[in-house]
Amino acid sequence: MTTFHRIFRWICKWKCISRQTEAELIDGPGLPLEAGLSVFSGQHEIYFREYRPVHAATYTSLMHLAKGRQSDRMTSPNLQNHVALVTGGSRGIGAAVVRSLAGAGAAVVINYRERTDAAQSLVAGIEKQGGRAIAIGADVAQNDAVVDMFNRAAQAFGPVDILVNNAGIAITRNIDDLTEADFDRTIEVNLKSVFLCMQAALPAMRRKRWGRIVNISSGAARGAGSIGPHYNASKAGIEGLTRGYAARLVKEGITVNAVAPSLIETDMMKEQQALVARIPLGRFGTSDEVAQAVMSLIGNAYMTGQTIALSGGMAFN
Repeated sequence: MTTFHRIFRWICKWKCISRQTEAELIDGPGLPLEAGLSVFSGQHEIYFREYRPVHAATYTSLMHLAKGRQSDRMTSPNLQNHVALVTGGSRGIGAAVVRSLAGAGAAVVINYRERTDAAQSLVAGIEKQGGRAIAIGADVAQNDAVVDMFNRAAQAFGPVDILVNNAGIAITRNIDDLTEADFDRTIEVNLKSVFLCMQAALPAMRRKRWGRIVNISSGAARGAGSIGPHYNASKAGIEGLTRGYAARLVKEGITVNAVAPSLIETDMMKEQQALVARIPLGRFGTSDEVAQAVMSLIGNAYMTGQTIALSGGMAFN
């Protein structure tokens, strides 16, 4: 087996490529070309250059695999020695973010309000994989509960330096049916909670001169949506808070960004399959795709004050 084949087989195993696909890539009519490839693994670079008959698809695929691996590393920062808190973290987008953070090495605090079993199950799964996590029940629309939650998080793992504000509710109302109570509760849970949690997280982040805050907004912040104007207002407010805090914290090593997903496959969308027709990509987004966007923001020290939209091609900023 040549050096080329050995390294190619290693890359295929690295990227979970099947043996059948591997054989199809290597075999085929030879095409004289120079095969050169840099593959990055941690801090080490493997480089090989070999003159041999190489199938054109092989060279293209090698480059694609190497670039894909490098991209994977860029969106998965090493979060060892960091403590993350995710509000509304027991299911859906929040749970996907929790798993991604734990997978990157962070100790994770999972906030929930009612779903104790789901939160504890998530903790058990992370601990089984060798990670660290705790679940804390708290209504993040209440300041005393938020302060207590951050104190408990610090006692368990140390000060929180990564905050993902994901908690939210969606009370669907037409204009004629919308009440003051609906409006107030939506603003409390979706917007006030973001303010309270950022205020609680900031002292420790400022002492450390490092922090990452990611707020989960929605495409409804900039579009009409179907839930109601109260929901639009709450999500637009999140993006305003994001920019305001980012501008004032940029010199302190703290970034503040938002992710605005639209039509993500969660429990809320189970009865809304007809909405797929509105998405140019032809499917709902996934919670894991939202988590990927969150992780990319956590790993980027230069981006702040921005909102990243995930809409499957429905809208462009």
